[in-house]
Amino acid sequence: MEMTYKLAPKLPFASRLAAALALAAAGVVVQFIASPALGFPLILAGGLAFLANSYTNKPKDLGFEDWRPVTDREIDRIADNLRQSRKIKLPAYFSRGMAIAVAVVCLVIAFFSGVIAEDGTFAMAMLDALAFIGPVLFSGSVSVWVPAELKMKMECLQAVLSQNKPEGISITPYLRFDKNKEGKEIPEDVRLMLEGKRHPDDMVGIQIQAAINSGEHGAVPYLYAVCLTRGKGASFKKLSAMKIDGYEIEWKEPEEYGAVVVRQATSGGGYYTSAEDCARLYQLCLKILDFAAQGAS
Repeated sequence: MEMTYKLAPKLPFASRLAAALALAAAGVVVQFIASPALGFPLILAGGLAFLANSYTNKPKDLGFEDWRPVTDREIDRIADNLRQSRKIKLPAYFSRGMAIAVAVVCLVIAFFSGVIAEDGTFAMAMLDALAFIGPVLFSGSVSVWVPAELKMKMECLQAVLSQNKPEGISITPYLRFDKNKEGKEIPEDVRLMLEGKRHPDDMVGIQIQAAINSGEHGAVPYLYAVCLTRGKGASFKKLSAMKIDGYEIEWKEPEEYGAVVVRQATSGGGYYTSAEDCARLYQLCLKILDFAAQGAS
């Protein structure tokens, strides 16, 4: 993490520190030779040099959206990284509670030294210290971003990839990558492509993909399948006419490609598919591929 500042962001840290200390020292001198009220703004101005921007590891979406095939091992690696990222805990000094605690301690010490001990000089020093370090304490919040939606989708598709793969069926994972401003690739979405080695010429395959819906207790994943055909030939007509208990079949009049959506029938406000539902949908997709291949040469 690199600290960035709101005021004069390109000023080198050494120059920033020198300017802040010079303002603070000038403020202290003014307090002794004139009055505390006149020197306090100079000290505060020195502290403002460290007014920091907030920091998050969430990359800015640059809109590249590059879908590429990857290996099962890459899917497992990213999924494991996502699980590990949920365990990240920031040090206490990054929390807003720590800033408040430091401010309260300074104010309490200033109060008791000024009122009870009658030491106005020490009380003023504590207030000066708070004015100098306050801007950096109460700015520059740090937050850890975890792509929760991608994690849920990964878990759905891993439930599919953990199933047995029959002979004659290929399963290819695809990841959609974006790039951050440094050019580093950031995975954003995931899906699977199922293809049979024996299939009609107008049958492309079945995409298994996930959406995120609003459930009763928050966001939930929903896995569904899209049967892809070329145009509206025999395969499209055959698949769009399917009737499957427990599943909804939806389609639109195709142009270049036909898409027949197979999704779990649901009721209530939010769709949700468990790991068992995902495995069941995969088995259904295998049957659909076999059904589409019947009669193919």
